Amino acid sequence: MSSSQAASAKREKILMLFTGVLLLAISIPMLNYLFGSSVTVKLNQKKVLGEKVQELNDRIQRAETSVKQLETDIQSALPNDNDKAAFLYKNWLLDLTGNAGFEKRDIQQKAVRAVKTGRQSEDQYRSHQFSIRAQGTFTQLGDFFRRFYSVNQLHLIRSVSMKPVDDAKKLDLVIEIEALNIPGTKNTELVTASNPLMAEVPWPEMTQTVARRNFFAAYVPPPRREERPVPPAAPRRVNPTPYTYINAITWINGKPQVWVTLRTEGQKYKLHEGEEFDIGSTRCVIHKIHDRSVEVKTGGTLWGIELGKSFAEAEEIPGEEKGEVSESEPIEGKPLDEETVSDDESMPREPESEVSEDGP
Repeated sequence: MSSSQAASAKREKILMLFTGVLLLAISIPMLNYLFGSSVTVKLNQKKVLGEKVQELNDRIQRAETSVKQLETDIQSALPNDNDKAAFLYKNWLLDLTGNAGFEKRDIQQKAVRAVKTGRQSEDQYRSHQFSIRAQGTFTQLGDFFRRFYSVNQLHLIRSVSMKPVDDAKKLDLVIEIEALNIPGTKNTELVTASNPLMAEVPWPEMTQTVARRNFFAAYVPPPRREERPVPPAAPRRVNPTPYTYINAITWINGKPQVWVTLRTEGQKYKLHEGEEFDIGSTRCVIHKIHDRSVEVKTGGTLWGIELGKSFAEAEEIPGEEKGEVSESEPIEGKPLDEETVSDDESMPREPESEVSEDGP
């Protein structure tokens, strides 16, 4: 094969490769246009169907709960015969109000109302409405509530109105009650089973709490308890010894003077030999003042403290007799220049709170 033919074959291969790449680039958008939209639609349809399935499952669960509640209500309903149900329930209310201690009792059946729901032609339930008029106290009313709700019947108290008589010792009561019977119930007598939900209710405590209140008088708040004042916390005691420093030794009017600073209290003492001061609860006496140290006596013990150091760094001076204070010895060396401390600074002997720190 000649060189021209080889070059021509090479060009043809390059052209075919380029054509294939171009076709692939064109076909991908076309395929996505033709089939991609249908995939998206299918995914959206799947999501909608999943939501509908979840909604149907929720409705089924609610329906199952309603069926279980309906079965429980049917077991607690009044007898299916309307006349018999009204007669038995009215007699039961008569016994109940008598056991509670009500007086002047009058119990009347107001109406029987059939209730239908939706498109159903049959009655879903029948509502028997009763009214009780009587006289009683708050304690008797609480006992009536306890007896009423302790029986597991399908009934409830719609309203209670109270009017005070005899200075609110007794009440004129009007109690509206509703009881239901449901078609299909097998009950032929009133249900007398106890209500398990009321077993743990503290009725006596609740009744006494209500009976102690006079609802028809102005509210009087209960007496306030006398609150004992809480004693303030004891201040934290800090050992002041590490914070008490010998700041300066100087001469004032020919006499040596030492400056002692209590950093915990921000106070400074300017003291001569023989003068006293307190560090916390400890009484201290300036025994001797030297050029670079001071001797301090506390409780019969003599301590030596160097200039610039704290009282926590004091060293006991042996050989001194307990309780004895010797005469001051002259201080060696020259006094400080009078420019360091002026004459008017030698006058005060009380603690000063606004003197700047001179020590380290």
